[in-house]
Amino acid sequence: MSFGVGSLNISREELRGLWNWKDLSTGERIGYLLGDMANVRDIGTRGDRLVNVEKNDLINHAAIKDINGSTIISFGHGDSPKYDYLLDNKTGVIPSGKRYGKLLFGVRGSNDYLIHGRDILLKGVNTTVIKGYGTILTYLSHKGLIPYSFIYSSCSTHVGLAFWFSGVPNLFIHPYALQVSVWLWNHGITSYLIQNSYHLIINKQR
Repeated sequence: MSFGVGSLNISREELRGLWNWKDLSTGERIGYLLGDMANVRDIGTRGDRLVNVEKNDLINHAAIKDINGSTIISFGHGDSPKYDYLLDNKTGVIPSGKRYGKLLFGVRGSNDYLIHGRDILLKGVNTTVIKGYGTILTYLSHKGLIPYSFIYSSCSTHVGLAFWFSGVPNLFIHPYALQVSVWLWNHGITSYLIQNSYHLIINKQR
């Protein structure tokens, strides 16, 4: 019997969980952490969110919006006169090569990046955690305390972390990977299902 952070084997009278961290195998640690994520999903308000995925270039963009269309997380590079020297005199924009090179190691980030993509419904998630993450991200970016880099602090990074903290497993390496994660979640492939399936297999092997 599994209860997220731990499991009880009644026939063996064995209780195991995250508190046995040093004695757990790598597979057990992953399984119980996924179970903990499933429990986190139930702390706070549950509801739907819109995930916006833009398909424009190699990097693209990912964002999270409220069900009414209000932006919660849309992280990108902020405008700054510091980078005006990169602008093309004719077009008034930064050429892709220079822009990608500058964004490699980090520039000032902003959580009000413009959204132009397509909305995808994300069902039954912890809206409290996602909203809280967006609020913190906005505060830190206004203070200039969090950079934007498409390697370590991109739109996908922060959308993906908001997903993880709200109990939605994902690979936040690219907006397309997040889109796949949304599809899996909406079709019932959740951390709770993965964790329970893992313990069923382990208990049968024992």
